[in-house]
Amino acid sequence: MKTYSLPSGPHIKVKVEGKGNTLTKALLSHHTSFACEIADDLSEETTKEIYAWLLSYSQGSQPTTDLTFKEQDLPPFTEKVLQKMQLIAFGSLESYMSLAKKAGSPRAARAVGNICRANLFPLFIPCHRVVCEDRSLGGFAYGLPMKKELLRFEKAI
Repeated sequence: MKTYSLPSGPHIKVKVEGKGNTLTKALLSHHTSFACEIADDLSEETTKEIYAWLLSYSQGSQPTTDLTFKEQDLPPFTEKVLQKMQLIAFGSLESYMSLAKKAGSPRAARAVGNICRANLFPLFIPCHRVVCEDRSLGGFAYGLPMKKELLRFEKAI
């Protein structure tokens, strides 16, 4: 694992796993600053792209680097939700219900929550930006304190 510190950002560490040019998983943990660990099995080019993505994020910008994610065979609705989730801009919020509508199943807000919880690429696919219709935070696989930390950093709350 290669470890990097970033100049600013939320107090989390992002551990990125993968091989070659493909990310297979990202894990978040609380940390004293914004940092990342990138698997040695990822190519140098992909490592640079991940670092550039995180650097852009740490500077309060919407990252523009396209990363390649390896997902298992996913049901079509899950794929649609993850695609729509990637479009939620830095500093913005989207409700579970709204995301379900955009993915073509307006009554599937609970299913969207389950997809968020199972997201293998938190931060990169920003499930933390998905909230309840009344703008309460809902849940987060890494706990509400981390969700708040990310959304406060993004000035979304």
